[in-house]
Amino acid sequence: MEFQVASYPLALLNLMDEDYGSTGQPPLGIARRSGAESSTLNVPAHRLLKALITHSPSPETIAKESLVELESVGIRG
Repeated sequence: MEFQVASYPLALLNLMDEDYGSTGQPPLGIARRSGAESSTLNVPAHRLLKALITHSPSPETIAKESLVELESVGIRG
């Protein structure tokens, strides 16, 4: 079974991107790194959310990586 993201959140973020393109105003503000005086992260928040959703690894990938890590410290399933 392959992991699929619901289309509603992506559709909403795509609409926000269209709005940002026409108005120049980021609908959710600007994402910045918390706790830092200067941040290299300075992007519209909706674009960061969209990237996190569309480029996140699948649950299967995370599970496999977790098993490899557990085995590397001597815990076997």
